[in-house]
Amino acid sequence: MAPYSKDQREVVTIFNRQPWRLSLASNKSQDTKIVPPGVRFRLEDGTLVSEVSTNEEIVIGRKPRDRDPNVTVQLDDHQGYKHGVSRYHAMIAVTNGYLVLRDLDSINGTLLNGQRCVKLNSYVLRSGDVIALGQMKLTIEFMDESPSIQ
Repeated sequence: MAPYSKDQREVVTIFNRQPWRLSLASNKSQDTKIVPPGVRFRLEDGTLVSEVSTNEEIVIGRKPRDRDPNVTVQLDDHQGYKHGVSRYHAMIAVTNGYLVLRDLDSINGTLLNGQRCVKLNSYVLRSGDVIALGQMKLTIEFMDESPSIQ
């Protein structure tokens, strides 16, 4: 076994591979800080799910119970339950000048471009990224203008 080292280049994940994309905590700004005024979500077949503003946190999930707060992107109309989407599955928010994705401790997990997201960690998003919520895949597209549909 190798001796302990503080050299971060030698750090590997539990899957014995280098991290595929740095989380926000370790991101040294290889990405330019671009926060679009709005985002669009599409299913794999290109169906438009929602267009929302990035002015507030975006919560993605299924229709909540009557006593629970609403979600921003509601996936019940797209068979969210059947695909393993939690009521409060993931959140997208602006953090430190980046648009980031967080899994909200969902049962079936969240993947970003095929890689599992660690629960409650923040991952920088780019236009065209594919977010898998359970078995439902959504493509996020950055919009040039604020959406007219909320």
